[in-house]
Amino acid sequence: MIELLALAMSPSVQADETAPVLEAIARLSESSETDGGGPDVYAGSLCPGFTRWTPGSDETSDKNSWLDGVRGWWDEGWRVSERETEWIQVTLSGKHAFVRRNVAETYTGPDGEESSSRSALVETWSLQSGGWCLLHANGLALPAE
Repeated sequence: MIELLALAMSPSVQADETAPVLEAIARLSESSETDGGGPDVYAGSLCPGFTRWTPGSDETSDKNSWLDGVRGWWDEGWRVSERETEWIQVTLSGKHAFVRRNVAETYTGPDGEESSSRSALVETWSLQSGGWCLLHANGLALPAE
C-alpha cells in the first residue's frame, strides 16, 4: 500500500480531483507487490505509446521492452515487499496529470534475498477511455539513505 508522506497540489486543484490519479498509481504500484496482480495488471496501467527514460541514459524503453523487463523480474520470483512514497507534486491539466514523487522500495527475491532502491520519478498520466494510465515516466536512481 502506498504510504502518503506529503502531497503538494497546485492551488486550483482539489484533493478529490486527484483521487482517481492516485488510485491509478496505487493500482500500478500494488501490481508488483507480493500479492499483486503481476505483469498483466501492470501492463493494464500503461497507456499505448508508453515510454520510460532514465536521465543520463541514451536509451528509452517503449511499452513492450519495459514490460519484458517487468515480466522477467516477476518470473524470477521478485516482488516489492515494502514501499514508501514521498509525494512532491500532483498537477492536473485537462486530461493529463503531472506527478513528481520519490519512491523507496525493498524487493524480496525467490530465495528470500533482499535488495532496495530509491528513485525520483517524474510521470505523465493520461485520462483515456479506460481511465488514467501512465504515458511517460522518467526515473532517476537516488543514493541510499
